[in-house]
Amino acid sequence: MKFKLMFCWSSLSSYFAQSISSLDPDIFEIVIFHKGTCEDNYVRKVFSNSKNCRLLEYSRFNPRDLATFEKSFSPDLLIVGGWQDRKYRSVLKQSNALRVLAMDNVYRGTLKQKIGIATSRLYLHNKFDCAFVAGSAQLDFAKKLGFQKDRIFKGVYSTKPPHFEFQAKSITGRIDRHVPFLFVGRLVEDKGIPTLIKGYERYRQLSSSPRELHIYGAGELSSLLLGREGVTSFGSISYEQLSVVYQEAIALVLPSNREQFGMVVVEACQHALPVVLSENVGSSKDLLQVNLNGYSFGAGDFESLARIFAKFDEMKIEEYLSFASTSYEMGKAFTPDKFIDSILGMIHLRILSTKVNNIKNCKHT
Repeated sequence: MKFKLMFCWSSLSSYFAQSISSLDPDIFEIVIFHKGTCEDNYVRKVFSNSKNCRLLEYSRFNPRDLATFEKSFSPDLLIVGGWQDRKYRSVLKQSNALRVLAMDNVYRGTLKQKIGIATSRLYLHNKFDCAFVAGSAQLDFAKKLGFQKDRIFKGVYSTKPPHFEFQAKSITGRIDRHVPFLFVGRLVEDKGIPTLIKGYERYRQLSSSPRELHIYGAGELSSLLLGREGVTSFGSISYEQLSVVYQEAIALVLPSNREQFGMVVVEACQHALPVVLSENVGSSKDLLQVNLNGYSFGAGDFESLARIFAKFDEMKIEEYLSFASTSYEMGKAFTPDKFIDSILGMIHLRILSTKVNNIKNCKHT
């Protein structure tokens, strides 16, 4: 017997591909609805070699067709990335599967979120049976939305780390001044790019021998990087190339004004890289221990960021090795094994729910 999983997703990513490919093809049959075309070669390669997974493009189905497909496929788990999409709501209304809300949202106390919490029992709990979240901060938000703790599963985002022994070869050399700070992400306002540039330029004033800042990504603020002393922009980079980039940096910097989770932080930690995160990064609760594997600063506070940059100039090799080791250990909480465990937990919940419903139906007949 195979268990059937149906994902109503947004775009495909390298870490999602890793998670899906970790599911045993002898146990799981998988269908994934996704939006947009897949440009990543790694992702295409993973799914083209999959024996148990079908990809279907969102745009080719109207709400009725999608609901019809779901009924004929009859999944055990219907995992939906957000519930406001009209097509996906049409599936949720009539599904007999265990309906799972996948979420990476962090509670910020906004008016919209407060209204959502107040109305969740009316508009959310008649659509979903449990939640699949990214981390601890997202788990806290799911609880506020009324999901019971035993119906919240972590691990929706995961990726496989290289062995620490492999990392150790590069760690001791990172303390040298020629090793740069690293930013990986979209070059947009939400990512705090102006804060990054101002903080780095202030750091250069504080340091007699400043490190460079290497930036990987593309976006509307790319022009801000032009002509900046010590700043090198490399443009977009593939998932397969990132591993080398992480090994050749002293720390990852993510100064986001808004960041629901930040998968790049997971990847950095799994490469034994210390992290410098703004307080608005949603994965901080799981992946940052201040003064043990990195530092935190207020979003927009470029002066604090500059001082943090300078701390790495003064760091001794023993302290840096401790930071790197702690990052690696924390990153191991986000492997595909956690994704698998949560999927199995949902399957168990599905089986229990089916048994309870069968018992109820027997009593009524």
